[in-house]
Amino acid sequence: MKHLLFTLTLTCLTLHFAQAQAQSEAEREAAHMRVLTERSARIVETLGVDDTAKFARVRTIIALQYRDVGRLLDERNDTARAIRNSDCPNKDARVQQLEEKTTATLYTLHFAYIGRLTSELTLEQVDKVKDGMTFGRLWVAYNAYLEMIPTLTEEQKRHIFALLVEAREHAMNAESSRRRHWWFDQYVGRINNYLAAAGYDLRAEREESNRRQAAARENNPSPRRARENRP
Repeated sequence: MKHLLFTLTLTCLTLHFAQAQAQSEAEREAAHMRVLTERSARIVETLGVDDTAKFARVRTIIALQYRDVGRLLDERNDTARAIRNSDCPNKDARVQQLEEKTTATLYTLHFAYIGRLTSELTLEQVDKVKDGMTFGRLWVAYNAYLEMIPTLTEEQKRHIFALLVEAREHAMNAESSRRRHWWFDQYVGRINNYLAAAGYDLRAEREESNRRQAAARENNPSPRRARENRP
């Protein structure tokens, strides 16, 4: 009898623990989605969407993309860690296969996401969503290059812009703000190499740009922010 009571008690405790764990997980997921929805709403607020139903749809599209990309990359990171900590052979090859599979899935997620946005928004608004997801780094970097090197040719401007657009597409699929900035940092490095190969002394150009900015601040204590100029 005592054994039966003990078994029933243990079963009840196990069920209670499982239910509590499931509830806790559901609460964490709900809290995470609230954060993603609030973040997405701030992006949609920049688009000039007056229709409340459309606003909600676009907000949900963005929030779900954040969630799905985060889940995929978290799963990749956990699986890669498990492989590296295991005794299985060919660890590097297995991790490489995992990376390739993840990249293919990200590609599918990315273009499905752009398709959903395009069904609701204009192309200009879709670009604003991309900028919102990547902290406007494209324009910050592009305007910085224009200001630093006023002698850039139109071809060089187009090339720099194209590389930054590519960086933005990658950064949208990153799992954290740090990784989004990381993608732009990689492409800024590529742009700097491109400009150095074209004969620019970036250190000298930067110093000259700093002198121009200092002179401008003396003449105008509140200079207007550089306008975003697409090449």
